[in-house]
Amino acid sequence: MLPVEPVETPRSQFLSELRATFLHWEQLRVVYNLVLVALTCTLVFGFRPEISGDPGFWAGAMLAAVAANFCFFLGPIADCYIRWLGYRSRVVTYGVFGVGMAFASLVTLVAAMLTINPNT
Repeated sequence: MLPVEPVETPRSQFLSELRATFLHWEQLRVVYNLVLVALTCTLVFGFRPEISGDPGFWAGAMLAAVAANFCFFLGPIADCYIRWLGYRSRVVTYGVFGVGMAFASLVTLVAAMLTINPNT
């Protein structure tokens, strides 16, 4: 008996593209986290190095990291939706990533400034 080749339907093709999109975003997650960690460490430890021994700072940082990665998930969702609408381009992916990275950096900057000068 001859092996049967699987038939690719539009649904299976879309699911395959969705998987590839999410896998690509998982690579972008590494960049996202490295940028946010570098930004936080540079700002906080550059201005208040004594805070590195504060367990409250680390607990807050871990909570913020979980929240940031939860928010990161909006990127691949938006990218998949845009692809579903018919715009299949890496420019769109990197545009969505750039907007999200800029927003996350701004939130990180504000949080770091509040940590540096809590009387503000």
